[in-house]
Amino acid sequence: MKFLLPLLVLLSTAAADEPQVWTSRDGQTFTGDFLAVRPGKVFVRGKDQKIRAIPMAKLSDACLAEAGYLQEKLGEWARKQAGRAAMDESTAIAVLMLAPDAIKDKTFLMRAKVRSIEAGAKLKPAKGPGVKFTTTGGIECRADFKDRGELVINDTGVYSDATEESVATFSRNATLLLRPNQFVPVQVKVIQGKITGGLMATEEEFAKAREADGKTREYEAEIMHLRIAVFEEQIRTGTSLAATEELRAGDGKALPVPAHRFTSAEVEQMKGELGWLRTRLDPDGLLIDR
Repeated sequence: MKFLLPLLVLLSTAAADEPQVWTSRDGQTFTGDFLAVRPGKVFVRGKDQKIRAIPMAKLSDACLAEAGYLQEKLGEWARKQAGRAAMDESTAIAVLMLAPDAIKDKTFLMRAKVRSIEAGAKLKPAKGPGVKFTTTGGIECRADFKDRGELVINDTGVYSDATEESVATFSRNATLLLRPNQFVPVQVKVIQGKITGGLMATEEEFAKAREADGKTREYEAEIMHLRIAVFEEQIRTGTSLAATEELRAGDGKALPVPAHRFTSAEVEQMKGELGWLRTRLDPDGLLIDR
């Protein structure tokens, strides 16, 4: 399957532990990590990994200025990632949105989490090597188990050396090959502006590609560093960032973004969020898994 961005309006209410909160002009809050801007829209990624769009007309001036800053800085980062041999799925999606021309026609290995496996008739042995599965980003891929004989596929995973009965009773005779929520490396290619999935690769192949890339930073860590920079500057000056990246309204016209002076209460809230963001990074600046 090819990855395509859904244009959905984000309507969820912010939770206290969300890493990025967006505020509307009427005080409503939206949550999601910044991905990119398009004329009239700010795209974010929610906790469910789905990509949604917030209309610029809804957002406060401070949030619009932040979106312009993040678009510029993340765009610079994305163009540097486009030549990598391996990356996480979240990084691949971010690079595709931020620097589509740079990643055009690129082939690379991508680490992704399995969302679901195509089981067909549940608990029925599947003949043949190909098993289709979908990642959390909605990319369809295949796993080749040609040397494992007949397979049993159900909602819990893909099993070899198994019967329906042995899988149902979790017999030691059944070997689990693939399961939902498992992180796996897959071969992908960007075709016509979309990420197209291929065969599942090996961990050894992915590790070798990572080593060839040298020191890199994935999307989650990069957005965390940039958000920290935003808060530090806004707390220091007491005003919103200047939108260095010119924003465009839905009609394509330039969208002026006036400066916003934060209240003392808003500054204190930013200090709290800044402290939380800093706890997400280790001393080397890498994201701490939770």
